[in-house]
Amino acid sequence: MIMQKTLTASAIVLGMLASLGYTAVAQQTQPTQPTVQSDASRLSAADRQFMTKAAQAGMAEVRLGQLAAQRGVSTSVKQYGQHMVDEHTTANNQLMQLATQKGVTLPSDIDAEHKAFRARIGQIPGKRFDTTYINQMVKDHNKVIALFLQESQQGQDPDVRAFATKMLPTLREHLQRARQTKIQ
Repeated sequence: MIMQKTLTASAIVLGMLASLGYTAVAQQTQPTQPTVQSDASRLSAADRQFMTKAAQAGMAEVRLGQLAAQRGVSTSVKQYGQHMVDEHTTANNQLMQLATQKGVTLPSDIDAEHKAFRARIGQIPGKRFDTTYINQMVKDHNKVIALFLQESQQGQDPDVRAFATKMLPTLREHLQRARQTKIQ
């Protein structure tokens, strides 16, 4: 009887504490999990946009480089195209690793502008192909250098900013090499 009264009194006390909002007992028995922000949610919209544009530009350089290596008339254009395939494949892989680390999903295809250019240049014969390709490489590398320069100066994420900064000398070399490529 005393035991029953004690249990009843304990139940009443616990009920009163619960109704008053005391949940300390419940909190002690359930482990709390810290709220962790994913790397992707910590990236600024500008950093994510940079990664997307960089990925699309890199893929475009590889696809156009493959086309130039196959269809170029001039040996220097073929070599330049292969150089773009080799170097941008390496850079694309590095960007993909960074994106995976940051939880960012990159596009799997080039943008509409480069798709249209690739389709158009595929129809151009001979030296006109070489000239058109090299002119596009100058234009594209000017754009991508501006993109990478902006990220290297204004990027919020230190890893993304470091990637952009590291790639700038290579991109400038690609631009210089495109300007020096002779169409024979």
